[in-house]
Amino acid sequence: MKDAVVREVQAAEFFSLLADETTDISSKEQLSVCLRYVQPDSSCVRERLLCFEEAPDLTGAGLASQLLGVLAKHNIDKDKMVGQGYDGAAAMSGKEKGVQHHISKEVPTAAYTHCMSHVLNLCLVKATEVKELRAAVTIMNAVTNFFNESNKRLLTLQAGIAEKCPESSRSRLKKRCETRWVENQEATEVFKELMPAVTHALTTLAESRDGSVAGKAASLLDSVSAPSFRLSLEILCVVLGVTKPLSARLQSPNQDFLQALDSVTDAVEVLQSLREDSEKFHSLFDGVEEAVGDVPMPRWAKVASTRNNCAREYYRINVYLAFIDTCLGQINERFRSHLSRGVRLSALLPTVCTKSRTSFEELRPAVDMYSRLLDCSSDQVEAEFRLWQKRWLRCEAHERPRTVLEALAEARTAGSFPVIARLLHIFATLPVTTATSERSFSALKRLKTYLRSTLTEDRLNGLAMLYVHRDIPLDGEAVLNRFASGNRRLRF
Repeated sequence: MKDAVVREVQAAEFFSLLADETTDISSKEQLSVCLRYVQPDSSCVRERLLCFEEAPDLTGAGLASQLLGVLAKHNIDKDKMVGQGYDGAAAMSGKEKGVQHHISKEVPTAAYTHCMSHVLNLCLVKATEVKELRAAVTIMNAVTNFFNESNKRLLTLQAGIAEKCPESSRSRLKKRCETRWVENQEATEVFKELMPAVTHALTTLAESRDGSVAGKAASLLDSVSAPSFRLSLEILCVVLGVTKPLSARLQSPNQDFLQALDSVTDAVEVLQSLREDSEKFHSLFDGVEEAVGDVPMPRWAKVASTRNNCAREYYRINVYLAFIDTCLGQINERFRSHLSRGVRLSALLPTVCTKSRTSFEELRPAVDMYSRLLDCSSDQVEAEFRLWQKRWLRCEAHERPRTVLEALAEARTAGSFPVIARLLHIFATLPVTTATSERSFSALKRLKTYLRSTLTEDRLNGLAMLYVHRDIPLDGEAVLNRFASGNRRLRF
């Protein structure tokens, strides 16, 4: 299976390198090496796990040297690398000592992309630092841990779900994760859905004879019954309802760079519309007051005679709008580098290059960066770009390709746009996310358990390839020939 992946990468004109590291059950640092490329036969994007490597040196220079060594060991030409995708850890993304810096010195065409899914997570972490929202998240974590720590309490919650939320398919509260905000968004939605059952279960436990449990349940019941918590929960669900599908799309390995940026732009527009829609907040506020009574004004100064003492306005300005504004500000700031790169290469798309203001100058920075891979002069690229523009200006708007892969297929079919096809191929190969590396860690946890903590790297990689690449058919004859050609004594 690994040979099949290597052959596909070698047949592809370009590839991007994706990597991440984690600690396995035996406390070894495992480096997951994945590759993104466009399959030449089907023109679809693939992201494949190449191998796991034990990483003894976690410095930027050490990891970069190891990654380049992995490519050399598998006979993959590093000069075909057009992108590298990692998370935002300093050892990976550092501009002076990170992996991306050392690899860029070896391969200047390998542009670094900060994983968009991680970028969105950082935006949401920063946005939820609003005091009321941070308190609501803390309360949800406390309630979830309270029920999950005891089977007896969990049974009480499940009885409450059966009585108060019979239509729900949930059987427990979902635990939140510090780094995976898709799970946090789901956890918030589940908590809101099971709110009647949670209140009922806490009430039951608060009346029990166990003093310590009853006291903690009563304290948590007061917290979740507070109007401020209910309103903060509603605000979280509204905004996270927009970012949840965005986060899921950014983790898809099949999308291209431009599709990811379009998804980010759509989310920004929806958040902006929520900010301008005052009725949305007022309906949330009215719903909370109808459910739990008047929302009190928090005490925020000793003397508030010169400030607005209306609770509605306080929560609208200091919580609702502050949350949305921080989200918008963080997204615009953190995705700025992605947007600038996407704008440069988006001029290749027929839907963009046919606009009156689009010129070759927008594409020139990308042409200069990848000039070594294009193997032609800038004047030749400009001439071909103008012919590409003329072709699509003669077509109706609905006939023009809208995605990078569609445009790439058209350029290859036409046969007269080899440089444009290469640039589109590079654009489709640019990394969007490192979710494939993150998913490989899930396979690692299933394969290397405490019962198999001494698993060797060779056997681990063999099992991982069988587990992860189940869609690649196995050739039994090739497997027999491989074992027959080597040492017949198997090493476990």
